[in-house]
Amino acid sequence: MPSGAFSKPSKGGPTLGPVGDGPLAGKVIVVDPGHNGAFNPAYHNARVSSAIGGTKCMESGTESDEKPAFGEHELNWQVSQFVVTRLLAEGATVILTRPDDEGVGPCNPERAEIANRAGADFFLSVHGDGERLGRNGIADPQGFHVQIEKRIVGGAALYDRSLAAAENMIRQLTAMTEEPLSNYVPRQPPGIWQRTGELAVLAGLETTPGVLVEVGNMKNPANLARLKDPATQDALAAAMVAAIEDTLLKPEFQTPTSKPTPTPTATPSGSASASPSASESPTATASTPGETP
Repeated sequence: MPSGAFSKPSKGGPTLGPVGDGPLAGKVIVVDPGHNGAFNPAYHNARVSSAIGGTKCMESGTESDEKPAFGEHELNWQVSQFVVTRLLAEGATVILTRPDDEGVGPCNPERAEIANRAGADFFLSVHGDGERLGRNGIADPQGFHVQIEKRIVGGAALYDRSLAAAENMIRQLTAMTEEPLSNYVPRQPPGIWQRTGELAVLAGLETTPGVLVEVGNMKNPANLARLKDPATQDALAAAMVAAIEDTLLKPEFQTPTSKPTPTPTATPSGSASASPSASESPTATASTPGETP
């Protein structure tokens, strides 16, 4: 690790100006390469406040089973660089939540606050998943899915915009890449996991629609080999940027086609204005313990 990587946690990454005059001119997009290049237990395991109550600063992220292991943080960083390049070319201003793939910080709740302070138009958190082969009876778990947070500070209207964004992500990733939709996240609508009080990286968003995209399963060697390919990473980035354009620029894609479920609203103290019913609780787990966002 470089000198100081543990001693001075980052509070956020750089703001990058557009290099093109495309359809996203004037838009501010926060790109969050999930997790950190380094993991400091004293820092990352500390309890911090968030919109969903007290939570760990951050999990370590998953990694491949190969030797040497390929860390999720590295995949997230690599894919995010393709996303940023495309966004800048489309005229957007981009804010990264971390400056590099070496240090630590910021904690998950602070990443949402970066978007709040900037009045950002969209928040994209990029992740890789860690579903072990054979878990829940699925021999070959692979594919992408999208997660959103029901208990979001922005309330029902922002939840609906985030759900529409998730649908756009699923549609464009399906159309523009050769990657399959996840076969181990049996959600409705397909491929969208609507979590409740679990994603501190999204829960604090006030006006910015936000999604967390799990681009694939790093525990599956075949899926991992594709994810490490720069051509696949760029295709994933192109699809995610297209989905952001749909969400921000095309009225027909700005409301969800799926019937939204009742949406409890988070507050800065972590209390909720409504309680989810038992039927809204997840019935399957998409990450192994210690590998959640």
